[in-house]
Amino acid sequence: MLNVGLFCTSYPSSSPACVTAAQQLGRWIGSHPSRLIYGGVDCGLMYEAANNVKETGGEITGVVTSAMEAGGRASSLPDTLLRTESLSRRKQTLMELSDLFVVLPGGIGTLDEAFSVLAAAHLQEHQKELIFFNIDGFFNPLLSLFEHLIRTGYASPKYQDYYTVVSKWDECEKILADHLSKKLHNKK
Repeated sequence: MLNVGLFCTSYPSSSPACVTAAQQLGRWIGSHPSRLIYGGVDCGLMYEAANNVKETGGEITGVVTSAMEAGGRASSLPDTLLRTESLSRRKQTLMELSDLFVVLPGGIGTLDEAFSVLAAAHLQEHQKELIFFNIDGFFNPLLSLFEHLIRTGYASPKYQDYYTVVSKWDECEKILADHLSKKLHNKK
């Protein structure tokens, strides 16, 4: 089973393209031997992805902090809901459980999760791919910042090896299918 980590907004999205992408991702996960690993919140693009996983019969693992759960933000959709005491532990759990990561548009929390994965890859703590799904150029400013950091010597060019940028669903789907194929082949 391929464990697909998802980082994205828990706020309602005003972008129909972002909602569609989250739904497509959820349907793909639900209709393949895959599991959604995500932040376990019941709103925004997180909800759209998780709901579509459920509608297509897939499995979901959500990871929430105790404070999120106490605040009523935990989703009822996950088959397994893991609770952590801190945001740092939540990110660590998401990283440990996922085989790769898809980043849809989101805010500070989404970027924090993506940066944690990139920093851990740079320290060789894992070799898991991070996919920025650059819907309507959402991540262009961030990608320009990455280029600036590398160009000015504040980040190693090696960081470019730790992420992939896609702008269309079929590009994302191909990467997911390749990872799933490798995972299933390695089990034999």
